Amino acid sequence: MLPCERVDLGFIETAPYRFRNSVELAITPEQLFEVLADPQSWPSGRR
Repeated sequence: MLPCERVDLGFIETAPYRFRNSVELAITPEQLFEVLADPQSWPSGRR
């Protein structure tokens, strides 16, 4: 594993690689945060 370097939030503007993603969800913000607050509802990735 490569060593990690501690950085501050300013690194976000100067990082050599930046990835952005967006998605439209047909749910309310409250419904989204309800799912995020419940780890049991997250996909396991072991299918």
